[in-house]
Amino acid sequence: MRKIFFALVAGSLLFAANSDTDKKLDLILQKLNQLEQKVNQKDKEIETLKKELKQQQTQLKKQEINTKKEFAVKSCDNLKVTAFNYKYHDNVLPYITFKITIKNNYPYEITKINGNIYFDDKDGTTMIKHFINRKISIKPNESVTISGQHMLVTEIEKMMKDEKPTDLKVYFDPTYLIFANGHKLECF
Repeated sequence: MRKIFFALVAGSLLFAANSDTDKKLDLILQKLNQLEQKVNQKDKEIETLKKELKQQQTQLKKQEINTKKEFAVKSCDNLKVTAFNYKYHDNVLPYITFKITIKNNYPYEITKINGNIYFDDKDGTTMIKHFINRKISIKPNESVTISGQHMLVTEIEKMMKDEKPTDLKVYFDPTYLIFANGHKLECF
């Protein structure tokens, strides 16, 4: 674009025929050189601004990721029961043995869990509430299987023998979680 501009200016100046033409041409060339220097300077400034913008965008993306992690860690709902099974044992004191698989949807490794596992029937009535307090290692987006046994004392707990696993909703409600980075999330 600049070359075309210079060619047009130079071509138009060639047609001038008076003695002041050379002086005018020199002045015009000086002005064009000054303009070219200013344009080059502005181009450098624009490149510098582009680099600064890219750096700021990178910082904002990092900040966004950290903010998402912080909000994820403040939620008590990111530890999910993904699978479970249980077996009813009819002894003098009936009990169930169970296995549940818990998935860590937090961005950090969990090293300790403390809370209750709930077994609710299809109507939402809690049949069993089993307390768990364990050191554990669950990396982000990974699962771990926990097994245990629960003595059936109340009549509603004893009704577990008649429940189908497909009719139950099993979930973990944490009291607190401890992460590998030392952060403790308390859930009330």
